[in-house]
Amino acid sequence: MRLLIFFLMLGPAYSVIAQERMTAEESTYTISYAGNNLWNPGADLAFDRIIGNKESAASHRKNTRSFIWRGNAGFYIDPGSHGAVYTQFGLGLRKMKSKSSFTFYLSPVGLYRSFLTESYSVEETDVTRVFLPGNLYVAPSAGVDIGRSLNRGEGDELMVGIQMISLYPYNTYFMPLVNIRMGYRFSAKGGQR
Repeated sequence: MRLLIFFLMLGPAYSVIAQERMTAEESTYTISYAGNNLWNPGADLAFDRIIGNKESAASHRKNTRSFIWRGNAGFYIDPGSHGAVYTQFGLGLRKMKSKSSFTFYLSPVGLYRSFLTESYSVEETDVTRVFLPGNLYVAPSAGVDIGRSLNRGEGDELMVGIQMISLYPYNTYFMPLVNIRMGYRFSAKGGQR
């Protein structure tokens, strides 16, 4: 059942990636370091698809507000204890100026799978090692990214962000996780600003 739910959640991401009409100006990718709870090393890969734009020209500056469809996947390792992989899908709002961007996103659909280093099952007199020990959680998230444009090409920027993930059901309630993300956002052919 858990495997079925996992594949059902991956479906929307693959359908977005497989669209033939997609252009580089409408899509961005982000590769970033993701430090879970500030100190556990990991990585995050995100895909943003623009689904609507609203432009405003205030004096000589061009400001663009974009509604985005966002999907991301990542992992982290807690050395000596456990590791985890996660994926989330949701919507966001990105405000772009000539040299910077601000993105807020909410991902209500998410999965998180933890992997323990070693675990055993004890049944009366039989002790066996558990294959792939860990737990599967529902993991909605919300986050904020701030980006600064690079001079190399339009659409390329350095970004820093914070992401809050909630794991349900964790024991009897939930477990909050905080990811600090630092990375590089780009489009395949250089996006428009």
